Parts: sequence; structure tokens; C-alpha cells
Amino acid sequence: MQKLVGLFSRKDQPQNASISAPKKLLNVIQAAIATPAEPANQPPSLPASPMQTNSFELQDDSIQDREMALQAMIKAREWFEQAEPSSPVSVLLRQAEKMVGRRFSEVVQCIPLELLERWEQEEKG
Repeated sequence: MQKLVGLFSRKDQPQNASISAPKKLLNVIQAAIATPAEPANQPPSLPASPMQTNSFELQDDSIQDREMALQAMIKAREWFEQAEPSSPVSVLLRQAEKMVGRRFSEVVQCIPLELLERWEQEEKG
């Protein structure tokens, strides 16, 4: 739950430096950033298998502020919209974009409590 709170803290409040994005989302963002843009007249290229991803490693200091993190989220969402239009990930990322910079109390109203509790349990177990 601490990670979720940190991701949506206000810009004018100090951020906890120890809070980091979940590993899976970070991998998605890395893949989206590393993937060159496809020409508009060609369909997006997809990995040979769903588990195949780019081995691009994001430098620890490459996302230095909230705006850079938001831009990385937008790039990841755009990749999913183009490459996997039926995936619910793009919808979730669009909602996450809207929540950036909001107070936790505002964000938590958008997410059912049962879902937050389930995510917390999955992270522990």
C-alpha cells in the first residue's frame, strides 16, 4: 500500500525516495520506450511470443521526476493501444495517467477497496 500512496503523492509534497514502480510495469515501460515507432501505414510489429520483450535496461536515474514518469506511462499506453488494441492494459494506463498528482484520497475513491486489498495480498503472497 505504501508504494501506491507514493505513486500518487502531490507534487508540492516531498516524495519518498525509496518508493519505486512495480517491476512488471517498469518492464512494460522499458519495452515501450525501447520500441521504435512504426510507420503509420504498417501494422505494429509484435514479439514472436507474448513473453518475449526487449532487453532494454532503464537507468536508475533516467526517470528523474513525475513528468518524466508520466511521459513513460503515456508511451507505454500508446504502445499497447497500437500493438495490443484489445488489451485492458491501455485502459488501466490511461486511468493511471489521470491519477498522477492527485491526492491519495481522490485516487482511492476511483479504485474499489476490495481491489486494493486483493492487490496488497497478492504482493505479500
